Amino acid sequence: MALEAVAAVGLAGSVITLIDFAVKLISKGRQYHKSVDGSLKEVVDIKVVSDNLGRLSQDVIGSAQSLSLSGAPLHENEALQAVAKNCLEITSEFCAVLAKLEHQGPLSRWRSFRQAFKHLLGKKEIERMLQRLRLVREDLAIHLLVVMKQDLLGMHKQLEKNIVKHLNAIFDSKENRTAALSKTLVKVAEDEKSTVTRKWHMKNPNVVLGVSEALSNLALQDGKKCLTEFMQNSLFFPQLPERHARIAEAHTATFRWILDEDESCQSAEYSNYVQWLLDSSNVNGLYWVTGKPGSGKSTLMRYLYNDRRTKSYLDRWSHPQEVIFSSCFFWNSGDVLQKSLAGLLRSLLYELLTQRPEEIPLAMPWRCQMFEFGAAQTAPWTVSELLKALECVIDSMANRSKICFFVDGLDEFEGDEAALTEIIDLFCKIAEKEHVKVCLSSRPWLVFEDAFQSRPSLRLQDLTRNDIRNYVQIEVSHSNKFRKLQKKNFEQCANLINEIVDKAAGVFLWVHLVVRSLLQGLRNEDRIRDLQRRLDMIPADLTKYFEQMMTTLEPFYLKEAIELFDVALTNDHFLLTYSYIHEDDSALASTATIETTSEEEIEERLETTTRRINSRCKGLLEVYHINYGTTYFNSHVGFLHRTVKEFLLMKSTTKFMELYRDGSFDVNLALCRAFIAMMKGFDYTRYDHKTFEWALLGLFKYARDIEMQKGEALVTILDELYEVAAELYQRSHQPAVKHEQRWFPTSDATFRQSSYKSQFWMLIMAANLQLYVKTKLREHKVDLKSLGRPLLDCALRIGAYPYERVYNPTRAESGYLPIRPHHKTWMSTDLIDLLLVEGADPNEVWDGRTVWSHFLYKLHLLNRRRGLKDHESLWSIVRSLVRYGALGPFLHKAVQDDGSGNLNETEILVSLFGYEKLRELESLTTSTLSE
Repeated sequence: MALEAVAAVGLAGSVITLIDFAVKLISKGRQYHKSVDGSLKEVVDIKVVSDNLGRLSQDVIGSAQSLSLSGAPLHENEALQAVAKNCLEITSEFCAVLAKLEHQGPLSRWRSFRQAFKHLLGKKEIERMLQRLRLVREDLAIHLLVVMKQDLLGMHKQLEKNIVKHLNAIFDSKENRTAALSKTLVKVAEDEKSTVTRKWHMKNPNVVLGVSEALSNLALQDGKKCLTEFMQNSLFFPQLPERHARIAEAHTATFRWILDEDESCQSAEYSNYVQWLLDSSNVNGLYWVTGKPGSGKSTLMRYLYNDRRTKSYLDRWSHPQEVIFSSCFFWNSGDVLQKSLAGLLRSLLYELLTQRPEEIPLAMPWRCQMFEFGAAQTAPWTVSELLKALECVIDSMANRSKICFFVDGLDEFEGDEAALTEIIDLFCKIAEKEHVKVCLSSRPWLVFEDAFQSRPSLRLQDLTRNDIRNYVQIEVSHSNKFRKLQKKNFEQCANLINEIVDKAAGVFLWVHLVVRSLLQGLRNEDRIRDLQRRLDMIPADLTKYFEQMMTTLEPFYLKEAIELFDVALTNDHFLLTYSYIHEDDSALASTATIETTSEEEIEERLETTTRRINSRCKGLLEVYHINYGTTYFNSHVGFLHRTVKEFLLMKSTTKFMELYRDGSFDVNLALCRAFIAMMKGFDYTRYDHKTFEWALLGLFKYARDIEMQKGEALVTILDELYEVAAELYQRSHQPAVKHEQRWFPTSDATFRQSSYKSQFWMLIMAANLQLYVKTKLREHKVDLKSLGRPLLDCALRIGAYPYERVYNPTRAESGYLPIRPHHKTWMSTDLIDLLLVEGADPNEVWDGRTVWSHFLYKLHLLNRRRGLKDHESLWSIVRSLVRYGALGPFLHKAVQDDGSGNLNETEILVSLFGYEKLRELESLTTSTLSE
């Protein structure tokens, strides 16, 4: 009975989830929330609810099909199938009501779905529907009791496991009665089983009620778990843990003093850090770590965050409450979210809510409501919303937990001074709370000194002299040759180490580079005077040291080194990407066949490329490893330190590098070619769609950069992309790349249901590749009618699809950096104008509406939910569409053909732009018609 039991429980879970959603919808379904600015806004539109009912119905159908194939006895199978069918019939009625509601126009007249249903159906009909749902749930419980036995095997879904567990508990207490029912049903004829079942129900109502309630409670528990994961995932971004993971661990002989409670180990040169951790008065809740570039601030912050003594001291401070840690490590060389206020807030909230998930409904109430109504995704987080959520969580935890924030690299924040001041004010305000401590680090910029000069603090370069000495002594002592030199020239070796310590002036990065140079000399059999001469030749200033390293790069490799630096300046890329940058055959992207790259070849590429980078770049670029579980994505290339990137961007360095560029290397083109070549080698039997998605988005980004910088369309490579992707997906047998999810794994039905070719052009529109579009339409004579979904509709509705998911080269997943950065709207006015000029028709009908009608309805929904900005750009788009005949002779045509007059073009246009603009459009329409 194991297989049929599994199938029955699966069907039960699907039915109960659908029933509980429907009951919630018409019994207490609220529709609105208060936004962060206090205004009333709608959480969910009818389409979201309809889509969710559709998804839940499909789950029921799929579970019913599984039951049919499970081998369950005919009667039990038919009985459960009848329950499922009854549930689907009720759901169909719901969807019909929702369709009517959608045709009624704006929902703002009703406070809840129940009120809206009551408006159309009446109170008695609503109660009748609720009673039918309750009966379906009870019938389900009865038939499930018949099918299930105590020896059920474990289920592959968590909800099913929970149902089995609780049903077994019920069976334990009702064992005799349920066993008797099962034996009776086996004995009687098939046509008598229904009668027996009904009689048993009447005698044992509590058993049925118990099972029914257990099913609903388990669905609720599973829903809470899913809600927690959904909200945490909305805050998480793939790059969140990367900076912390990449920061070098403190050397074993360094930084111990800062966490030593022994007073003799403390110094008057800085504020006692341990005392600050233990201070119960929390008068000064903020501690500032500052220091020169390269002095080791990030390494110290990681050390403080990870060391168990930090937790021990904070436990003493927080007793009897628990202390919660939350951190953010800014990274100027990383993704936008790794150096922005939004990324900071998401990082802090994610770590807090991962440890305290019960705070989620308080922190993000309207998003929780959206999830309950079935929204598959939520709107992007805004800074104001994140600030409000963080404030709510911190205040809510005041009487139950204490919090310590660690924020590294405030100077790596990318924004203007006003935004930086906002961050400073935020932490100063947070640190005033009795249950919160904040530890920050930054360079000693004036803006930080003005804000933190009265706070507990330390200047790192003033405190690490002994640490540097210990580090140098231990590192050089690893060399057998240095130990031999020490025996012969002890005093000179001691003087050499002292001079390194003096010359370092607290800059650990400089020390690291110097020690590396000395160890190289020892491998070359340098004598003590050679080592001294090496040290004398190294400038004490870090920037001048970088200049010396650049000028001493081997001339034969200098051009290639500069090209590698150019690649690194675009972003941190995978090591495998670098392996394709300097191929002997520059046309490899086009000429290579689609053939899986073996693990052996990948390993060989990675090893060879590592050696090439090390030999060409002299350590200014380094290969680092973050384990993501695949050979493709474990190895990355980045700058040794932020100061290296700053050095390469200096005018003097740029001028020097320009001398060795001959114009034959285009970094954007090289990256695009690398991505195509890598795609051709992806193994889709081992890696999922994310490998392809990552390369696809990278290609789009750099193809756009070529258009912007050189005014050239990357036609050959983008055409090749289409052919490569088509063949790869045809070969693939991975479930993650089914027909409806060919290019992107997205929950958006419109995107999934579009043809393969349409999806490609949607992404081209999203990347705003105008020159490619123009070339294909004009020179290649591509027929707009042959592309499936109208391109104009794609361009007008960018933002509803997975278009904001773009290239994140340090992760095998997409990030959220816009393909078209800093675009004021989600649409490109230039691209729309181009399509109109090339013959795109705003009155073309697609999916039951004209392109113009789709556009207005989308504007209406977005404006109703959260308001639209940049009306000037939107107005320009509207004028262009009208100029090309969008309105036609019927200005007041309803957007939805329901005859209600509640939602028409006129009202939408007036709500967005006002009557004066409407009259201007009418005038423009008249002149267009006369032409």
